[in-house]
Amino acid sequence: MVNTWKNHFKLNKTILLLFLCISISAFADDQNWTKNSISVKRLNGISFRLANEIKYRSWDWNDGVFTKNWAFGVGKKLGNGFSISFNYKQELTRSSTGNSALERRPNFDISWKRGLSNRSAFDLRLRTEIRKYDNGRKPDHYRFRFRFRFTAHRSILGHPVEPYLAIEPFYDTTSDSFSKYRFSTGLMVPIIRHTKLRLGYLMEDARKGSTHHVFSTGISLSF
Repeated sequence: MVNTWKNHFKLNKTILLLFLCISISAFADDQNWTKNSISVKRLNGISFRLANEIKYRSWDWNDGVFTKNWAFGVGKKLGNGFSISFNYKQELTRSSTGNSALERRPNFDISWKRGLSNRSAFDLRLRTEIRKYDNGRKPDHYRFRFRFRFTAHRSILGHPVEPYLAIEPFYDTTSDSFSKYRFSTGLMVPIIRHTKLRLGYLMEDARKGSTHHVFSTGISLSF
């Protein structure tokens, strides 16, 4: 009897999480972000990652791309769930007037991950960013990001899926305060070997700006 209730509870948790991850994306009526990446992991714990992201202003493709970036990183597993990575991102943002601003963003990550069960895990990532702008369009500064994320491995109709749920506050040194909060949820769906499709929803709340609702997609290759 006890085992039956435990099984029902686990099933209901899974259904609730999957429903949240899938249905909430329907409210992403503001922007559309697409991020594709490729990762190569070595047996010695070192990994390499290359990513490209394109952000559309709205579902109207005629509005065009307002931000695009690419990033490259090298990571290393340290043991006991800890890992580090050194990364570089270059991002081009187009304003409503048509002018473009280029940002160069070296950053450093330290992460910790712990398994909650054989099918779920929690991880914490601290990212330190050095934000440098060409032509002095904005003041150069540091930004600190704290991401708390829950991931799981489940199945829908026999097909494996990987739901996730995360929250990430951004601390900005120009204001010496938390300037932005980001909430994200969705699914990573294995489609073929080494390849996963991401379908998700992201809400970004800027303290001195508007709140954005984003439908996020992408392909992740891992070898």
